[in-house]
Amino acid sequence: MQTSVQAWKYARGSINFHNAPVYEYVKSDRDAQDFSPLLECLRLESTQAYTWSVTNLTNSYLPRDQVTHAERETIFLRGLETTVMFDRMESTLPHKIALMHTRGAPTASGGNSYLSINGDEAVRVSTLAPTVPNFAVVDEQRANGAHRLELHTAGNGELECFLSVAQARGKDEADLTIMLTPYAGCWMLTLVHPAKGSARIFLNRGRTSVGGSVAVSATPTPPTMAGPSVTNFRAGANLRVWGN
Repeated sequence: MQTSVQAWKYARGSINFHNAPVYEYVKSDRDAQDFSPLLECLRLESTQAYTWSVTNLTNSYLPRDQVTHAERETIFLRGLETTVMFDRMESTLPHKIALMHTRGAPTASGGNSYLSINGDEAVRVSTLAPTVPNFAVVDEQRANGAHRLELHTAGNGELECFLSVAQARGKDEADLTIMLTPYAGCWMLTLVHPAKGSARIFLNRGRTSVGGSVAVSATPTPPTMAGPSVTNFRAGANLRVWGN
């Protein structure tokens, strides 16, 4: 872990690097008045239990020939008040960074986790990939007490991935129990809370999302899942969802 302003040179002056993937010496297309033509929604599903989206961010970076692929997969589990973030970042540039802003200073919270407390609320960010993450905590020296938690890659590959879980909770509430199980070409992510229930998620580990599965339970006993699948997938002009 390091405390520095290292990544700020990558994102300085950008209008959209708030909680986003960042590439070394690459900025966002800050002159674009409307980012919607630069972003492509690949997957979108919303249910009473969760929302799931996959967005291709590649064309929002300049110069565009430096970033060959940028994709963010996000799953928000309503009952657990938890967001799963999976960033796939491909570039010939060595350093890739995922950012998260908080009001309170993040502090180490066991394993690969950081906890930020703001009043009676807290957010705990746990990183599962890479397995040995490199964190940096940056005090942005603003009046509102903003800090930035940075997750850095080792810079050894063109395609690198970040998988993190952000749990929002009361500052005195229990942490999630988080387990990641590898399968051929995918991960099974299991989340368990003693009072709020549990969830299981299958995510593929490829360059781009090809779907997956999610199941939620109101009890701490995780739901049973046979494996990753996408059923009744349909796509419209403006909306793409998994059907029932």
